[in-house]
Amino acid sequence: MQPRIIRNLKKDKLIAKCEKLLVKGIDSITDISEQLGVSYGTARGYVQLVKSRWVDSKNIEELQAEREGLVRKVQEVIKESWQIKNTAKTALEASQALRTILLAVEQLRRLQGLDLVSPTLEEPDETKIFKMAQEVNQLPKEEYKIAMQMIKAEIVKRGKAEANFPH
Repeated sequence: MQPRIIRNLKKDKLIAKCEKLLVKGIDSITDISEQLGVSYGTARGYVQLVKSRWVDSKNIEELQAEREGLVRKVQEVIKESWQIKNTAKTALEASQALRTILLAVEQLRRLQGLDLVSPTLEEPDETKIFKMAQEVNQLPKEEYKIAMQMIKAEIVKRGKAEANFPH
């Protein structure tokens, strides 16, 4: 019976350590498994357990207030790190401050949920123009002439050099 109690105490300590890592902003299951010295699956289970405990123990308003407090702290770290970087006496000191800034910005993105949003890259203007030109080139002959006259008039109106368009 005693070995089971010891295993449970060890597990409880590991879960407590997992919670501390999560509070510090370490949310990579791989990193947590390495820090705790447990398998990836075990670490994932601990993270799920801790997060479910948090949800059970706090209401949404408390969690949001805590998140906002952490956001303010991270923003302060960023601000102080910029000051350190700007007053650094050595390149090493400046690079360490910049590294701290990058880590803090990464943490800030996590806290604000920006790491979950994939960036949507906008098409370059050249690509948009190319696609429109392809559409115009596929117009029937009369509509093509009208479109080309409108484009030429717009170019002239904007003060651009006259372009030689096929008739």
